[in-house]
Amino acid sequence: MSHLAGVTVKDLQLLAKTHCSCAGSLAYCDSCLAANELARRDVSDEPLTFARYNDAVFYESRIKYPDAGRNAVFPALGLMGEAGELAEKVKKLWRDQGTMSGANVCAEKRDEVAKEMGDVLWYLNAIASEFGLSLEQVAQMNIDKLRDREARRVIKGEGDNR
Repeated sequence: MSHLAGVTVKDLQLLAKTHCSCAGSLAYCDSCLAANELARRDVSDEPLTFARYNDAVFYESRIKYPDAGRNAVFPALGLMGEAGELAEKVKKLWRDQGTMSGANVCAEKRDEVAKEMGDVLWYLNAIASEFGLSLEQVAQMNIDKLRDREARRVIKGEGDNR
């Protein structure tokens, strides 16, 4: 990658995300893969944030979905499927082990549930990206909404705008 001297990792990632011909396809070109491999090595010791998670799952891997960036339906339907799988894991713990809490679950079962939560997170992140939002923004909006409801003493009840 000596021909990239003076170009930062962030410059390469931005180029790959916005200007490359592979941006809407199901596979990345060699240049984007090289930029993302460099980025992976450059930030692997940093703490995981939602932004870093987004980069890792969408720009450092080959994981894409049809019309990514222009298709909120695919990740929304995927979220429903994965949320169902997560609920199924929890239901089976209740049915088979009589536990309604994760506190008494063995490490193997906990890891199975965590993997399903990761799949839910992937799709939730994809939906947020489709709407031009980060998971940080979504999380902050949720905190603000809950604090506002608590201040107005309307935590309990029904309706999105209570």
